[in-house]
Amino acid sequence: MDLHNKSASVEPAECNITKHEFLINAHDISFKGVVLKMKKSIFLWIGESEDPAFSNLSFAALSMYEKSPIHTTIIDSGNEASCNTLAKQLSNKLKKPVWVSVNVDVKVLDLLESINNEINAHPEQF
Repeated sequence: MDLHNKSASVEPAECNITKHEFLINAHDISFKGVVLKMKKSIFLWIGESEDPAFSNLSFAALSMYEKSPIHTTIIDSGNEASCNTLAKQLSNKLKKPVWVSVNVDVKVLDLLESINNEINAHPEQF
């Protein structure tokens, strides 16, 4: 079989990732939130606009074997408890796998109100 005379056609694939940016207010301090919505999951990054960092990453997903979402820490900077908690709560609310990176020193409850408001205002972005 002569493979050198064969040609393949490649068609561009449609991008299934959308990006949404918003402000998160916690105790009169504003942080940046970035959501990457994929086909069946989301990635949420929370950090400072002026000094962006990527110091931790957690993942949570629903499981047919557990009542609450399962979770794991992928990158740990000592703030994984906040990341895991937020990932679990968002996965449970959105009913899909969630990747979360929280790069600010703020309690989850302080972030959650702003994030829930954004989800309610723009559900199509999540």
